[in-house]
Amino acid sequence: LPTNSVVDLRIRVVSAQNEQSAPSPEVRARTRCSAPPAPPQAIRLDAPSTNEVRVSWAKPAKDTWQCDQLNYDLAYRVPGQTERIVPVPGEQTDYTFPSDANTRWAVKLRCTNQVGSSPWSAEQVITTRQGIPGPVRDLRLRAKSPNEVHVQWLAPLVQRGTIVGYDISYRLKHRLACPDEEPRDVSRDFVTVYNHKDLEYTLTGLLPFSLYEVRVRARTTELGPEESKDIATEQQPPSAPPLNLQLNYALERSISFQWEPIECSQRHGHIVNYEYEIQGQDDWAKLERQIANTSNTKINIEGLTPFTKYIMRVKAYNSIGGGPNTENLDAMTAKAEAPLPPQDLVVAQEGTDYFMISWLPPYPPYGPHDKYKIRYQLLNESRWTEIEKDTKDRLLKCPAESPRHCFNVTGLESGRQFRVQVAAHIVDCSYGPWSTVTIANTLQILPDAPRAIELIEKTDHSLHIRWIPPPDPLGQITQYKVGIVSLDDPHDQLKTFLVDHPTLQHLLSNLRPETSYNISISAGTKRGFGPVAWTRYSTDPFRVPPVINAPQVTADGADALNVQWSGVLDTKKQVRGYIIEFRSSDNPTFTEYDGIIEHDMNRRNYQQRLSLLDADTLYFVRIKVVDQKQRVSDPSPEGSARTGCA
Repeated sequence: LPTNSVVDLRIRVVSAQNEQSAPSPEVRARTRCSAPPAPPQAIRLDAPSTNEVRVSWAKPAKDTWQCDQLNYDLAYRVPGQTERIVPVPGEQTDYTFPSDANTRWAVKLRCTNQVGSSPWSAEQVITTRQGIPGPVRDLRLRAKSPNEVHVQWLAPLVQRGTIVGYDISYRLKHRLACPDEEPRDVSRDFVTVYNHKDLEYTLTGLLPFSLYEVRVRARTTELGPEESKDIATEQQPPSAPPLNLQLNYALERSISFQWEPIECSQRHGHIVNYEYEIQGQDDWAKLERQIANTSNTKINIEGLTPFTKYIMRVKAYNSIGGGPNTENLDAMTAKAEAPLPPQDLVVAQEGTDYFMISWLPPYPPYGPHDKYKIRYQLLNESRWTEIEKDTKDRLLKCPAESPRHCFNVTGLESGRQFRVQVAAHIVDCSYGPWSTVTIANTLQILPDAPRAIELIEKTDHSLHIRWIPPPDPLGQITQYKVGIVSLDDPHDQLKTFLVDHPTLQHLLSNLRPETSYNISISAGTKRGFGPVAWTRYSTDPFRVPPVINAPQVTADGADALNVQWSGVLDTKKQVRGYIIEFRSSDNPTFTEYDGIIEHDMNRRNYQQRLSLLDADTLYFVRIKVVDQKQRVSDPSPEGSARTGCA
């Protein structure tokens, strides 16, 4: 029977012949309900938005309810939760759940009535679409350099999907050196790096000492909200010099300059001061160099040299360092009122009635020179004689090409001394101080030859001479030149000796014996020596030097004696050797022993054995020196000794 239905019942009697009786009275009854046999059909699960999950199904035909009422059980499961069942009234054919984005839902249905429930439907699964992720966390910015900023963050706490990357956007807000100035060389629009995969990124190519706004947001299939912070890049030295460096004025020893600050975009920091440098360019000012700092844009530089070229340059400093210098600016100090004295005044030539002086122009010049003044005076006078000459005057030109000036002072007396000074003059200004005094002389006339040369004394190795000087009424003779050369030796070289006046004699020593010499003498003044007087003298024959000390004699047995003596000094190789003479005490005559013993220049002491003598006899011994010409010296003092007994 159909469940939950009203049924009318009656009974008929049937015979064996299949005949039926009239029906009995009717009886009415109702069948009971049973559980639905099947779950709902045409179940559909969809996510109309990121925040909703909707389940829909077809309502079963009423004849399948198995009862007069039908409801539904909707079971669902999401990650992190246990399965839950939601009862749904029978008149509904759909149900919507609130959901988070990117959430996986598992849903199934069954029919229910008063008696029971049908089996569950097959489980339907759906994942909601990814939603907008939350903001990134802990956004940190760090300036790495003047042109780089390191950006770091953590992933969003609420992700609502799979984070596929991050968008980093940044823009220039303003330069910190000039916050109120609109940048003209760079845009202030955002620059974005899309879909970066890591949790950190380094921004490059930034402007130094500038404020940047940095934004970071996460990306799923949707873009999350931006997290924003500001960061200032580090300073770096200025990239440009100050502007419009120019000269204000120039005086003799000072120059004033001024300039304009660096363009704001190239300061890269707060300008704290300026460093200026000035350097001399002329030869005399190469070592002139001033370097100093100032916080002003105008400076007055003192202590410079007049009429001198300089170059000036300036650079700016911030707290990190200095930028480039400006182009060199040429400047020149004004000329001075008067120059320095001329330099290196010297006497270049002297004559009997003139002298020529030479000098270098004042250095540094202090201005253009147009004339010089020369003055001179005799040493024993107070009156100066002055001469003025234009610098272009040919009389100031030196004989050879030179930066020096020269001038001849003429018409002077010979043999006189003068003080000389020079001063220079600057065009349209004044003369400077006089140079240092230089002594100039006019030359003396050379004296005549000495009137006579006389021999005072001579030896075998020296000639002592004197001479009669020439007339010298002005007392100009200062010395004599004595020359000597051998007439016997064609290879001998002339030797000269200077003798200061008024000495009129000289000893010529270390000469060779028995040699003729030519002796010449000339008188000299400061100018030079006059003509020569000469004569000829010869040294005495060689005197053979004797042995000064007695020889040492000692007995050597009964028939011999040992004799020792010191040799003579012979620097001229005149000595040939030595002769030993001896005699017994009862014989007054000396006898020569065994010929000549050769002299050795490198030997000081000599020894000889006398043999074949008588025993127990007193002998006297002496030494004589023999020269190369067989001349014999005086005997030495006698030495004595007695031979031994036989």
